[in-house]
Amino acid sequence: LIDATTTTRPPLFTMKFFLAASLLPTAIGAYVAPTTNYDRCLTPSEADDIATAISNGIEVDLFPDKVAPDQSSYWDMEYHGTYKILKNTQDTISTTYLLYQCGLSTMPFDETELTQFDSVFP
Repeated sequence: LIDATTTTRPPLFTMKFFLAASLLPTAIGAYVAPTTNYDRCLTPSEADDIATAISNGIEVDLFPDKVAPDQSSYWDMEYHGTYKILKNTQDTISTTYLLYQCGLSTMPFDETELTQFDSVFP
């Protein structure tokens, strides 16, 4: 914050700067990180807030509750912000699934990249 007593700028500049800075968080979207995984599709408003956050460089994690193969074998899960990749690691099957958050307006991969997955699920 600029101190109006030590600068040649008028106090009105200081007030405008302070007001603009205080409004900054609302100007870049209303994304609030979830505390638990969604058990439903995102609303259009939530999806827009997430897209805005991502485009503004904010790291998004829609899956704060993560699973791991601690008590089982032959599978693995990788988490990536708005999607996760489930891999069946059994030697005879080796299938890979893309699981992305339902309600997002854009896919995490383009059509040519989707061929690396056996199935894609929102």
